[in-house]
Amino acid sequence: MIFLAILLVKFLFPDFTTVKLTDLLLHPTKENEWTCVKSNKGIQLYERWVQINDTLFVRERKGELITNCSLKKTEDYLRDHSTVCDWMKGIKSAQSISTDSGQLVHMVIQLPWPFSNRDLLARYHFYKIDGKTSVVQVKSDKTVTMPDNRFIRIKHYVATWRLEQINEQQTKIVFETFSNEAPIFPQWIQEPVLKKIFMSNLKRLKSRLSDSQTQ
Repeated sequence: MIFLAILLVKFLFPDFTTVKLTDLLLHPTKENEWTCVKSNKGIQLYERWVQINDTLFVRERKGELITNCSLKKTEDYLRDHSTVCDWMKGIKSAQSISTDSGQLVHMVIQLPWPFSNRDLLARYHFYKIDGKTSVVQVKSDKTVTMPDNRFIRIKHYVATWRLEQINEQQTKIVFETFSNEAPIFPQWIQEPVLKKIFMSNLKRLKSRLSDSQTQ
């Protein structure tokens, strides 16, 4: 249970390097190419190695799927902060709060004892690339101080979805996530668990989006 809890924190709230949006989504500068490591129920999981420094190499992950949901409904679903509780395991709450710098989302992730719950202050960004392509990004915000000793604050987090319209009823989703932290456990122990969590969340997302199309 403790091992799974640690991995859950690493997956949901990884530590990120600072990159431009175009570098993250449209023009990757990292040397290694993506490799498909798993495919199940129409969802492909890709990985590639990224060199952080002279001694640390970590995996960057990407998920691709096609959902039976229009581009507009997919955008609306992912831009709605409350939906993260429906498809991502571990999120206890996601509430919008007003600050001097605009609207932020306060998320709480619940972990089993003996771990303390984590929280995150995040800002949602929406970019319309063209009529058939858009980007939704969730990124931690460091401009606001909101002390709360009930939680351990997650200081670095980015999640990015690239959405591409296939037709009026289908949308392709490309989800990217990257952690530059050194592994807590040996790679051969940690990686199978992380892959399982990643794939399970994307399956749940695909199912929720398909359900929303019929509503």
